[in-house]
Amino acid sequence: MATGASGAIRIEGATKVDNAGAAAASRLLAFPATLHTLSVFNTSGSTIFVQLFDAAAVPADTAVPLISFELLTVTGKQWTWPQGRQFATGIVVVSSSTGGTKTITGAVALIDTTYRPKN
Repeated sequence: MATGASGAIRIEGATKVDNAGAAAASRLLAFPATLHTLSVFNTSGSTIFVQLFDAAAVPADTAVPLISFELLTVTGKQWTWPQGRQFATGIVVVSSSTGGTKTITGAVALIDTTYRPKN
């Protein structure tokens, strides 16, 4: 891990993934990996909950996430795990209208991540 000229953390061997447009869910990986950064911008007029699942596919509604972050209307936020957050099965990011369980929204989230596959 190194710090770039802008002060941003650069993770050696990591891959950056940007969604092509707004999404309700993004299955980033269907294999074990370490998540280092997650940036999400909420384009909707409502608060959403950004949820992370350790899964190979987008889970059914009412599934309980590993972690859930509240993101207010028309705002963005970045979460960083310098040492990484481990996912044994895969990484799924979902935009939900509820915090405790998955209730998928429309395509309102712009998602950007940096991860490293497990060796």
